[in-house]
Amino acid sequence: MAATPPPPPVWSGQADPLAQGSVGWPAGFWLRFVAALIDSAILGVPVMIIVGGLVAAFYDATEDDAVTVIIVGVLAFIVVLIGGWLYEALLTSSAKSATLGKQALGLRILHANGARLGFGRATGRYFAKSLITPNVPFLIGYLMAAFTQRKRALHDFIADTVVVRNLNAGEVAEVARLSAAGIAAAQPAASPPPPVWDARPSDPASVAYGGFWLRVVAYIIDAILLYLVAGVVSIVTDESLFAADKAHFPFKTQLISVVIGWLYFALLESSERGATVGKMVVGLRVVTEQGNRLSFLNATGRHFAKYISTLILGIGFLMVGLTDKKRGLHDMMAGTLVVKNR
Repeated sequence: MAATPPPPPVWSGQADPLAQGSVGWPAGFWLRFVAALIDSAILGVPVMIIVGGLVAAFYDATEDDAVTVIIVGVLAFIVVLIGGWLYEALLTSSAKSATLGKQALGLRILHANGARLGFGRATGRYFAKSLITPNVPFLIGYLMAAFTQRKRALHDFIADTVVVRNLNAGEVAEVARLSAAGIAAAQPAASPPPPVWDARPSDPASVAYGGFWLRVVAYIIDAILLYLVAGVVSIVTDESLFAADKAHFPFKTQLISVVIGWLYFALLESSERGATVGKMVVGLRVVTEQGNRLSFLNATGRHFAKYISTLILGIGFLMVGLTDKKRGLHDMMAGTLVVKNR
């Protein structure tokens, strides 16, 4: 039996409902922040009542204050986590697709393709927001909602969701006008340009994506090459890039190491080949979601997005083995695909 072909990339003509404005437009950072404050206030009252009851019960039951603090702290954490989960997962997977705070501001949480969330995806998004995003230093996981293209925070990338705001009457009319113009313009338009990963597939469904283990092998090859380059740089600069003792691993040395890795990945992945040496060996290349060659800026963003994939216990890399188009978190953030070119 023939293997099921991978889903087509977005250049195949699939409509992006957010780009069209048909389900709403991405909600900005501050709107989401205010909605979170409202939800915190709503959840805060019952949580305080429950935690207060726990404190009273345990202080009546024991005289050991230290043990009481630990027990109450653990129970309070569990109450907050479970209470928040049921509140958010049930409401965001409901017909309203939003918590009370988001409903108050006209926001909804949807799948990235514009569909309503199931309870499982809403649960995954909540635990990613509660347990993974807060552990990225400097609140970067939350701040991503202010500067990413579709206003997505780290947990939105992990759960493949987007927060949208409902359109007002004027915006609805404008979307209708643009949609009508788009349909009229689409009639004489040529088919989308062929992706750069030639073969030039006759059918977008024939495109194959680079899987997790293939990418691991490519990375090992790249890591060996970078290690050799670092060794040469060490000899030239008389600075060890492999020092185990951090006291002998100065800032200048760390900076050289970071710059070497950045230039290696960004220059090669934005080149005509679209691949590092490791990816060339195993027949992979990196392209945009439209199948085009990466710019140097795009390749740079993808490289540094890998730091975030690393900071969340490597989950960003493991997503390659779990997502339909074999995309890591850094691929989603940079809008890239890793495809097989042979």
